[in-house]
Amino acid sequence: MDELDSIGTATLNERLDAYERRLIVEALMQTEGEVTRAAEDLGLPRKTFYNRLARLGIDPRALRER
Repeated sequence: MDELDSIGTATLNERLDAYERRLIVEALMQTEGEVTRAAEDLGLPRKTFYNRLARLGIDPRALRER
């Protein structure tokens, strides 16, 4: 089940994290896990992007060559 589907019980921060996670994963999938390109596509500095990956528990290596 998608995290956004359970929106009725989620806090605002949980909803924002789920949406941000979805956008980041989509960007990484489109760039085949290339962090620099994904960060650029989302308009984020690479360091900020890495910080968000860590906070959200996303491993870009897992999204390479899928």
